[in-house]
Amino acid sequence: PAILKATENLPNKVLLNIPDLKERTDDPLKAVAQNLLDSYGESIVIIEATGDIVISFGEQSQTITQTFDGPSVVVNEQGLAVGPNFSNSITQQITSQVRNQLGGAVEVNVVFEFKKLKMKLSDGTEIPAKLLFLDNDLNLCFIEPDFESEDAEEDIDEDLTFTPVNFTDDVEASVFEEVLMISRYGQDLDRALFVSQGRVSSIQRKPRLLYLTDVPNVSAAVFNKDANLVGFMAFNKGSQGTVLLPVKTVRKSVEQFNADNTID
Repeated sequence: PAILKATENLPNKVLLNIPDLKERTDDPLKAVAQNLLDSYGESIVIIEATGDIVISFGEQSQTITQTFDGPSVVVNEQGLAVGPNFSNSITQQITSQVRNQLGGAVEVNVVFEFKKLKMKLSDGTEIPAKLLFLDNDLNLCFIEPDFESEDAEEDIDEDLTFTPVNFTDDVEASVFEEVLMISRYGQDLDRALFVSQGRVSSIQRKPRLLYLTDVPNVSAAVFNKDANLVGFMAFNKGSQGTVLLPVKTVRKSVEQFNADNTID
């Protein structure tokens, strides 16, 4: 046929210059992503929180007990975990809902009171936990295992060593830099680990350094292409959406808490 004949007359060098399919589809970040999952998968734990949501409006009040959970990131070998302050998100959502129902004519106050915390590891181990402190400025909560709790099971190893991310990393991201986030899916997907790719879209330096990204998830550790920890995803305080808080900023929060609570 004429088509085959025309193809046969093409110079060999044109056919040889067609890129190999493997070269076009290989992603240089694939190895980095797998390395992050292998190295820091155990750093992503699940925190289960039970508490009372106290809703006050006018002269009335109502208390609802609720349990919720989500991933947090372990930052030291003792199990200190950093995660977004879900209590703020919950109270903001409920406040908005109640105001809409009441027409905005009544002052509404919603408070979440932590009652019980539990840390769940990837192997199924469940450890009682306690709230170390809340950083309302960063919208983060810091939680640690509570081996002294009366709810602690006898077979839990108090010398258990956790696998932390490198909390001493001190890198800054740049605009349009590629980043990789690791976290865990919801309960419906068995809390499976996942990694996703995004970019830093903007950098804000006042009142503090933070990054805006196209990564929508919270409760995640974010790394650069060299596998260095860039920071932690958190709810954007006072507005919708999420922000990426630099590791240095989060580390300073822990250092300040330790300094303020050191017993001479």
